[in-house]
Amino acid sequence: LLPLFIIGHKLAFIAFQRPLPTYDRFLYAGAVASFRYSDPATLHRIARAEFDAEPSRFDFDSVASEPYFADIYNNPAHFVQQLGLSRVKLGYVTTGYLLWRAGLPILISLRLVSACCLLVVGLVIFLWTRDALLSALLLLTPPVLNMGRMVTGDPLSSTVIVIALLIFAKGKDLLGCCLLIASVFARSDNFLLVLILLAGLVWSRRLRPSWGAACAAAAVISAVLVNHVAGSFSYRVLMHHSFVKPEFEPLTHPVTVTFAEYL
Repeated sequence: LLPLFIIGHKLAFIAFQRPLPTYDRFLYAGAVASFRYSDPATLHRIARAEFDAEPSRFDFDSVASEPYFADIYNNPAHFVQQLGLSRVKLGYVTTGYLLWRAGLPILISLRLVSACCLLVVGLVIFLWTRDALLSALLLLTPPVLNMGRMVTGDPLSSTVIVIALLIFAKGKDLLGCCLLIASVFARSDNFLLVLILLAGLVWSRRLRPSWGAACAAAAVISAVLVNHVAGSFSYRVLMHHSFVKPEFEPLTHPVTVTFAEYL
């Protein structure tokens, strides 16, 4: 365990020092600041200061043909409309906010959370497999290593789910269900994965149908609660914004994604 912890600690430190140069960081900085401020100009100023201070700069030249990025970077009114897309990762943004209030800069706080998630995932995989070498190799694979470099709610969400799956493997199904429900607060659309896993547990007779239904209801209610607190948009708006075309004003732009297209 000690050699793996040392390797994981080194990788987490490298991941923290070299975040992926993504545009999402700009929006997450604003989402965290929106828990304290509401003025668009103030939120925009804080987010720009955080974003411009990052060690891995976003390459605007690579997206010069897409006016969305430049507009959101320069227009506080349009910028504020995007924040619901990030606040929906409520657990991640809330953790960043608490670290920010404790004295750390916003994006350093969020990068620290992601880097710690990489270390935790490595330790969980070792506890599951009892194979330090293979666990270390897994941490070195690009998708897992990049998890520690992302400024987004996905690393925290994935970490909670991996811990839940380990607990399921140990036969503690109710505790695993509780962690799955908790993962919804890290990423609200996890409730779809929770429903699938709960259905599998009920089908295999590891979980009573009444308990499965109660946990499913809790997952759906949690997702609704997160979306309400985050002030996010409907899933149709989220899908259109993410996979069709990002819009300057998603709150008022007509949504073109149908239910069949979403499925």
